[in-house]
Amino acid sequence: MKRQSRKSQEWHRQLPRRFDAIVRRATGQIVAGYPRTLAIVVDGSVGRGDYGPYSDVDILAITKPGPTPKWFSYFDDGIFVTVGFPTVKRYRNPNERDEGFYWACGQVKAPRILYDRNRILPRILRSRRHAKPPQRVVESTLHGAYISIIEYAGKLRNGWLRRDEYLVRYAAHVIAQRMESVRL
Repeated sequence: MKRQSRKSQEWHRQLPRRFDAIVRRATGQIVAGYPRTLAIVVDGSVGRGDYGPYSDVDILAITKPGPTPKWFSYFDDGIFVTVGFPTVKRYRNPNERDEGFYWACGQVKAPRILYDRNRILPRILRSRRHAKPPQRVVESTLHGAYISIIEYAGKLRNGWLRRDEYLVRYAAHVIAQRMESVRL
């Protein structure tokens, strides 16, 4: 196993401060710039606290009913940040699209509440813990995973492992995670 250089070790020690600073800046900008915001969460690896040096920041600003701002992305301190604006209804009922259900179920474990003006999030997140996917969502998810497995198996056979080992390992990891999220 390679030893990390002192510079690399220090950079890794600074990750929590970097991500916390990015999340604080984004929260402040959203609250100041989007007055219809009711709550803000950070999701994914940053929300869970298991981020790495190449993680991105996924922020959702839950808004009042009505028109919502367009989702946007930007870089802050070299980290990619995405800000989405679902309404309370869309955040509460993600089954409108197939991937929305699994995103919402996974988010029960992942979100870190940054701002919640009316304390709406704990109730919503509790209701998601016991949600079951509709059959069409399960079928669509399994079909998508099947296609991904076949595609990446072909890439492995065609020598991608030698050319881009990281991509193949990452793709296999994503597929494995996706399959674990399927509840039959």
